[in-house]
Amino acid sequence: MVWLGICAFMLAQADGGGKASAGQKAAAVEYTGAPMRVAFECRSEDVEAAGLDCSKDAPCPVYLELNGLEAAGAKIFAAGDFHTENATLASVMLQSMDGGRTWVEPVDRMPLTILDRVQFVDMAHGWVAGWSGNALPRDPFFLGTSDGGKSWTKLPVFEDEQEAAIDQFRFDSADKGYLLLKMGDGMRHRLFETRTGGSSWELIRESDQTVPFPKGGAPESSGWRLRADGATGAYAVERAEGGGWTAAAQFQIAAGVCAP
Repeated sequence: MVWLGICAFMLAQADGGGKASAGQKAAAVEYTGAPMRVAFECRSEDVEAAGLDCSKDAPCPVYLELNGLEAAGAKIFAAGDFHTENATLASVMLQSMDGGRTWVEPVDRMPLTILDRVQFVDMAHGWVAGWSGNALPRDPFFLGTSDGGKSWTKLPVFEDEQEAAIDQFRFDSADKGYLLLKMGDGMRHRLFETRTGGSSWELIRESDQTVPFPKGGAPESSGWRLRADGATGAYAVERAEGGGWTAAAQFQIAAGVCAP
């Protein structure tokens, strides 16, 4: 997780923005030059599910963490989660179709879930990695799109519950890709291959030791990056421009509090 050492500043900035809880999605937000707030409304069931010790006298600050960013033309996709200092509360995915000016959440937030890296192989086909759990990651999956982000489908890696986290993945085409998982308490390594765009996976190697990830061409840079900015208490979504980087959007890290 990204810790900036500026919690007091972030909490002081936590005003405004439409609120949404786990299982919901917030209204669209528009970037006007100031960091946007994607708020999290913490309910008593969220506190209980995450095993938090929060109260009105001692509320738990909630933070937005963005883990992955990808662009496909003027479309930008960011993925992450809401969390307290000790627990993950819900996933969040943010999507802009106009170069960063307006942002929506294309899928509902999933309780106790983290969304991680994003990859597009062309303008239509993309994936977002994710998994559930706090103490132990479990049930890894992908969100996949074949229409440039207009719709997303959840693609579980396993049919049944498994303790596992996605360590690496790469798609080389709309159909073919590789996935490296760390499994269970011992973090056993398993390497999988798909030829169906992530709808099914075949185990090709397994070991208690590190498994080399298949070599491939480095993904072409999209000309975008995600940066945590301690001065503003926000994530900056930036594009390469004129030999430097220009902010296209900013998101407040402070997202609310849990105080049932």
